[in-house]
Amino acid sequence: MGGPQYEFKAPYDPPAMVATREELKASRVPLDYRDYCAHLLIPLNQCRCASRARVAPGALQRRRRAVCRPRVCSGRCAALAAVRASASPLSQLWTRCTRLWATLRAGGGERGTR
Repeated sequence: MGGPQYEFKAPYDPPAMVATREELKASRVPLDYRDYCAHLLIPLNQCRCASRARVAPGALQRRRRAVCRPRVCSGRCAALAAVRASASPLSQLWTRCTRLWATLRAGGGERGTR
């Protein structure tokens, strides 16, 4: 079933996780935020708690995290684009067909209805 299988050879190596699981758990970082920039969230949350959620004291930590997240995401997107560019035309057709099928199953793209 499924589409073509790709062997992922990333031109982009993800950054190392700086914060350990124990540190993230101790500082109660939610699972959704445990990414490669989570080590920047720990001092930001401590600053938020210490200043009772005032905006000004944590501006530097907030800016560092805001810069880190798009940088990591752009690296992943570049790696995915490289994989897609190296894919054969047949696998690209397969990808388009599966997207169309998912759209039709979700109820979008129906013809003749308004």
